[in-house]
Amino acid sequence: MVTDLVAIASARPDLEILLAVGSNPSRQRNLAVAQARGEILVFLDSDCRVDEAHFTRIAAHLAAGRDFVGGPVLLEAPAEPNEILFQSFFAHPAVTGPSSARYRVHGELRPCDDAGLILCNLAVRREIFRVSGGFDERLYPNEENEWMARLQAGGQVLWHDPALTVRRPQRKSWGEFSRTLIGYGRGRTRQSRVSRQGNLPRQIPAMGLVLFLLALLVRPWLTLKIGLLGWLSYAAVLRMAPRSYPPLSILGMLLAPTLPLFYAVGQIQGFFDGTKKRPSGEVRVFRWEGDDFLALDDMTSIS
Repeated sequence: MVTDLVAIASARPDLEILLAVGSNPSRQRNLAVAQARGEILVFLDSDCRVDEAHFTRIAAHLAAGRDFVGGPVLLEAPAEPNEILFQSFFAHPAVTGPSSARYRVHGELRPCDDAGLILCNLAVRREIFRVSGGFDERLYPNEENEWMARLQAGGQVLWHDPALTVRRPQRKSWGEFSRTLIGYGRGRTRQSRVSRQGNLPRQIPAMGLVLFLLALLVRPWLTLKIGLLGWLSYAAVLRMAPRSYPPLSILGMLLAPTLPLFYAVGQIQGFFDGTKKRPSGEVRVFRWEGDDFLALDDMTSIS
């Protein structure tokens, strides 16, 4: 992705590239923003692929008064079978609900909430970020969700543009996939604890898993039979999904319930995590200058 941006920047002197490296992504982004010179901030991950039209489209949105806009993250081709399967899970409305908009092209330009946006494809006016205080450095992941919730509470409109796409690889193994989902679930619970704003519907996976485990202690065989029936019923619902949804093989339908299961495990873990600021370790920000990335010194966080 960095190679793509360098090539684009050579033809666009208005494009500044900042690369933040470290062990605390929310702090890395805060520090990078503190060093940014431009009026428009575009957040991407290091493995995202974009073209020059991406920045032209963002500029058009902000010129039209849409000061906060993002779009979906699609799968980069060629992709391995596991990557295709995991992307289909994330992009399936019957698996991830409203968050599926982050991973598929669907509908038209529209206002949305944090469920429809993802940080590796977001653009915002720099002044809005500065006034908001930036990302809460106690959070990763879900730092962008907490941030967007704060913005919406203050009246900011968030826009989802299905045509504003980036492409990136997906997780390649079940180990990566499970760790990602557990991290997402843990981040969601930590977000609720840090912001002190609960969201009961988003805690349904965790509540369901806790109830299942409690029932398992009382009536193990009956609970296992009901659990198996529920698992197969979930797969059957996916089989009846509209044709416009991402296609899933029979095996994919049977494996899809692992996504809410791993997420629920993470949500439960989040209740036992503290809410102190994450250790930042060494964070460095680099700016592309001419033909190389140069390290920036004397960095200060905006938060």
